[in-house]
Amino acid sequence: MIQKITKKIGSLVLVLMFTISMLTAQTQTPLDAAMRYMESERHTWNLSVADIADLSVSDMYRSRHNDVTHIYFIQQHEGIQIYNAINGIHVAPTGKVHHVGNRFHANVENKINTTTPSINAEEALMKAMEHLSIDLKNGFSLVETVNAQEFIYKGEFARNDINIKLRYQANEAGELRLSWDLAINPMDQADYWSMRVDAVTGDVIDKNNWTTHCKFVDNPYHRHDDGCSATDEMNTTPVVERKSLSPFPL
Repeated sequence: MIQKITKKIGSLVLVLMFTISMLTAQTQTPLDAAMRYMESERHTWNLSVADIADLSVSDMYRSRHNDVTHIYFIQQHEGIQIYNAINGIHVAPTGKVHHVGNRFHANVENKINTTTPSINAEEALMKAMEHLSIDLKNGFSLVETVNAQEFIYKGEFARNDINIKLRYQANEAGELRLSWDLAINPMDQADYWSMRVDAVTGDVIDKNNWTTHCKFVDNPYHRHDDGCSATDEMNTTPVVERKSLSPFPL
């Protein structure tokens, strides 16, 4: 009789533990699960507590076909984002992490050159214009001051409003240089340039072309792929920049 009661109590305990576990999984949001995973796995990426202490989320959405939630974190230092320092964590409906893509920098505090710019956003825009051989006589005006680190300008030389904000850019030496991040789509060019201007020296230290150039005169069935490059000069097709949620701090 005692043995039967003991077995029943043991079964009830297991059921209770399972129920608590299920309730915990249900109350834990995908964002919670992703944060807990990052904290538990940071050592495998050689990250310190400080390296993951200042983050924002740039994008978070759920796939309809499998209910996996995709969360993209941006690494920051004192509220300033590090360019391309992204950690994508993909959480299954059960709360289990399905996949991770990590591009965070380790030992950030010792790689930062400064937190204070020596040139302002307007000066950085002029440096970028000079670099792209855009005549400085083509004036521009300030449209909006978003905050102390982000500004929006407009000029007749560009097809787009020019959003300029502070970010850190990694260089070949491993430093994280404080920079002004901006993009210009010149009226007289097919190229759409994403640029980082060093906020101390004024040098353009990183530049990416958002336009894909292809030659397909002899191929009416041409499809854009990795074979296309910025060196081809004929039949240019602008690539639309992917839009995401405005980053929000954690």
